[in-house]
This record gives sequence, structure tokens and C-alpha cells, in this order.
Amino acid sequence: MIDRSHLVRLYQLGMKELPRFIRYCVIGLTMLGLTIALYALVSRVLWQNGPASLQYVLVACFVTCVNYQINSRVTFIGAKRDVSTFIRFAIVTASSIGLSTFLFWLGHEVFGLFDLAVVFFSNVLVAFYTFALHRLVTFRNQS
Repeated sequence: MIDRSHLVRLYQLGMKELPRFIRYCVIGLTMLGLTIALYALVSRVLWQNGPASLQYVLVACFVTCVNYQINSRVTFIGAKRDVSTFIRFAIVTASSIGLSTFLFWLGHEVFGLFDLAVVFFSNVLVAFYTFALHRLVTFRNQS
């Protein structure tokens, strides 16, 4: 059975993380718009005959770098930004880009779903994964 004190601490932790999660979501929605816009630009204007998965991974890498810069200054304020943080960021980023690219490949290449819809849904799913990993791994030294 769960002790009442554990529930109170869980609630307090949730309330402490809620503003951070809201900032993360606002930035995430902005980055989602940027991802869709850049992918549309690359796939429909700049490199029309290029492989869709490669186009997506290039856009995802660029947007992830922008996303990190903004989140490290706005969402995870006060976190240490040193070599170890950067290494943890690189590991989390590689895993999130890998997961996102796999979901894009699965949805678009395997199941033939509309590419921009797959970009949207894969990024929404991966957002929860990356928030948890950035909070627990990348910026773990933050209060």
C-alpha cells in the first residue's frame, strides 16, 4: 500500500516539474513546426528526388541542435553545461534521432503513410522520451 507521505512527495515533485514541462512543450511545439517546415522545404523544393529518410535525419539533426540550445537556456535553467553534460546530451540526442528516424522510416517507407503526418506524430511521441531523458540524464545535476 502506498503511504500518504509518498503521495504528497510525488504530488510536490509533479508540481515542481509542471512549469518546466510546460516550457518544454511550448519549445517542442515550436521545434515541431520548424521540423515540418524544414522537411517540407528540403523534400519539396531543395532536394525533391532525395531519399526521404535521409532528408528527415538531416533536418532532425539540425533541429535537435537548435532545440538543445533553447531548452538548455529556457527549460533546464541552472543546469551545468560542461563537457560531461555535452556528452550526455550527445547520447540522448543520438538515441532520440535514432528513434525518431526509425518511426519515420516505419511510418513512411514501410506503411506508406503521408510523410508530413509521420513527421508530426513521430516527433510528438519522441518528445516525451527526450524530456524524460534530458531531465534524468542530460541535465541531472539541476535542482
